[in-house]
Amino acid sequence: MTMTALVTGAARGIGLATTRQFLDEGWRVAMIDRDAEALDAAAAELAEVHPDGARPLACDVSDPDAVTVMTVSYTHLRAHETGRNGGWRGGGGKKR
Repeated sequence: MTMTALVTGAARGIGLATTRQFLDEGWRVAMIDRDAEALDAAAAELAEVHPDGARPLACDVSDPDAVTVMTVSYTHLRAHETGRNGGWRGGGGKKR
């Protein structure tokens, strides 16, 4: 079974590096970022190496209403790991 990670701040910096690491390890990644343009550019770059691995989802996670809309719209995604603020991972107590 392919695992899915959800990473916020995924358009750049630590979040993008975290996304790359998950993809390199064979995970699918829901990439979350409030900057839709930067997010789409990052996802397009990653798709060159991992064509089906990353799914960009533009959302400002500091806006509770936006998070509600995102979670309702993407209830079919089951995240096995999370990368919050690009530097924290939760889920199952596993440390990397």
